[in-house]
Amino acid sequence: MPPEYDLRETGVYKRRNGGWLRITTAPLVIVSRLIDEDNGSQFVRLGWVSGNTASMFDAGRAEAFHASELVKLARYGVPVNSKMAGEVTFYLDAFEAVNYDSLPCERLSHRFGWHNGGFLLGRTFIAEAGARPLAFKGQSPDDEQLADSVTQSGTLAGWLDAVQLASSYPSALYGSYAAFTAPLLDILGCSGFVMDYSGRTTIGKTTVLRLAASAYANPDEKQATAVKTWDVTAVWAERTAGVLSGLPLILDDTRMAVPERVARIVYEVSSGQGRGRGSLEGRARTARWHTVLLSSGEQRATSFSKQGGVHARVLTLASPPFGTSKVADVARPINALVFANYGHAMPLFLRWVIGHHDEWMEWRREYQRMWKGYITSESGDVADRLSASHAAIVLTSRLLHRALTDSGVTVTWDAEAALDGLWQSLASETIDATGEWQAAQDVLAWASTYDKHFVRPSKWGKNGHGQPEEDGAEVHVPPGEVYGEWDKAGNLRLFRPQLSAFLTAQGYNPEETLAHWRERGWSDCDLRHRDKLVHHLGRKVRMVVLVVTKIPDEC
Repeated sequence: MPPEYDLRETGVYKRRNGGWLRITTAPLVIVSRLIDEDNGSQFVRLGWVSGNTASMFDAGRAEAFHASELVKLARYGVPVNSKMAGEVTFYLDAFEAVNYDSLPCERLSHRFGWHNGGFLLGRTFIAEAGARPLAFKGQSPDDEQLADSVTQSGTLAGWLDAVQLASSYPSALYGSYAAFTAPLLDILGCSGFVMDYSGRTTIGKTTVLRLAASAYANPDEKQATAVKTWDVTAVWAERTAGVLSGLPLILDDTRMAVPERVARIVYEVSSGQGRGRGSLEGRARTARWHTVLLSSGEQRATSFSKQGGVHARVLTLASPPFGTSKVADVARPINALVFANYGHAMPLFLRWVIGHHDEWMEWRREYQRMWKGYITSESGDVADRLSASHAAIVLTSRLLHRALTDSGVTVTWDAEAALDGLWQSLASETIDATGEWQAAQDVLAWASTYDKHFVRPSKWGKNGHGQPEEDGAEVHVPPGEVYGEWDKAGNLRLFRPQLSAFLTAQGYNPEETLAHWRERGWSDCDLRHRDKLVHHLGRKVRMVVLVVTKIPDEC
């Protein structure tokens, strides 16, 4: 203790005028110093005893050593009041100075995931031998609730019983393997991605998400859980992804989402970086993460945006995960098992991964080989990109089975073969993933509906709106604004401003759509252009030319 202070069962006393002044109502000390390795913030862990109960609280240095801030900690039980808060700050400063060299200095972080020497899984640091301890400290009550949800109940054997029930349904297992893929993204060099289960209600989508969450956390939505709903803000999703980095973000029921937020959340979670923001202290640090988003809902996550980039980030599973069987007969026992048995498999897997650190580079090389194996000459850009995510999931299933087997668990199902069978249906979902075919159909329907705004070759000779083309043929010119024209070959020519306005109103990206039309050969373009110089009513103008005969009738 500092020479001018005395620590007693009744509190901390300070020497004053030949006597002792009690400055706290319970013994109070600094237990340790803490440093947030993410941003360098420093804390002190305060410890006190009230009655027979020992308590601790991690206070920022700006709180512990500033009287007006320290007194606010009384709400957490810290034995301080407004009258003596100033004296207590002097005491804490003196206590730290005297004990500085002997106080433990601990690392802490406000995010899960990989750190030097190990992986922070909720409040548990799973690390290699000799690594310095690391503790979690949330930046908000929501963060602390997330950490509380990463806990254990029941047994690994009970959880495996649930997986065994789902093992006959590859689509259902796919989400669980994706959950284990999240901590391997950094190791494999794979980007974050989204997996979306969509379709009508009562087909088992939420059960699949619970099974995935139960690998590392409580899956029961009635408690502190890893399974959240889509009724969230984009800022919440960004901050939560930043905390979960290395663990999946799980959002159930897209019906609860604000539609315009879905595409933004999909983009940001899969890109691994949030928006830059200001703060009272200046520019806030941009949040970063590496994770997987598991989603479910009646409406596909990709349906909330027609931007091709959204589709390239989402593995869509539109078929019922438990097939056409009576879902309740399968889902009910799975739910019962995961509600009672959770949080065991992920720690086992992470310890095994850390123990096989010398194989990480070979895993990355194998991932690259598998990814290339899914790419074919017939697959499009979207399928090629999603094949990277699929390859990571399949490799993860292989590694997870090795980890379970090495732990003495007998795995009775062949996940890799079953998951490979899923790829054809997943790839088929990407045929018009960028939306160019549907965009072309919408434009053709628009031209038909608003026919009066399009110039047509005239079959009836000159009339009030007839004008000769350069070869002497006549055309019918509509009154009012002209959006485009039909040429004699049946191609649809469109003025770019009007076309762009229509595509934007329908939710498409005009430049992206025109580029895809050109790539597919659906538009007739000049070299290095997405439009063509043509004759229109006696003058040369640039127009987008859709070659209708080259656009397939079906996607």
